[in-house]
Amino acid sequence: MPTDCAKLIGDTTYMSTEEFGAYGRILFTMWLHGGRLVNDERELARIVGLSVQRWRKIAERVSRPLTFAGGQVSQKRLTATWLDVQELRRKHQVGASKRWSGHQRAEHGAEHRAQHKHTKDSNIKPSDSESGTARARDAEAQQDSRGYQVASPQLRAQLKGKTP
Repeated sequence: MPTDCAKLIGDTTYMSTEEFGAYGRILFTMWLHGGRLVNDERELARIVGLSVQRWRKIAERVSRPLTFAGGQVSQKRLTATWLDVQELRRKHQVGASKRWSGHQRAEHGAEHRAQHKHTKDSNIKPSDSESGTARARDAEAQQDSRGYQVASPQLRAQLKGKTP
């Protein structure tokens, strides 16, 4: 939740510490719920962490910057920011979809494979401590279409708990 601290403090200088904390909890919860909350004093009291009786005593001061309409509570600046963030997320999603769709994805895959060749002729040699059976098993392993090593039938059986 992007916050303009100067505006937040400016809007709340008349509030006590308890009132400011309650207001902050309302704003944070509102952000998580799409920029709006239900206008229900029990629900708001629960959100701010106070009893309904205590909420009633501070509600007028806490509610001054809030907007109450249609059974909902909102805050003008928070709603505008929330909508801006949602639009930015949508634009990023559209851009990512375009970058990763069809032709571009295939080009990226080919480019990645060229940069990171995965072949049997790797520079990594088996250590002297490896047994001959391990080397034989690895030699039997195949590669998939991307060049990654596929487990041998013996290794697959071991992994399934069926030792050959």
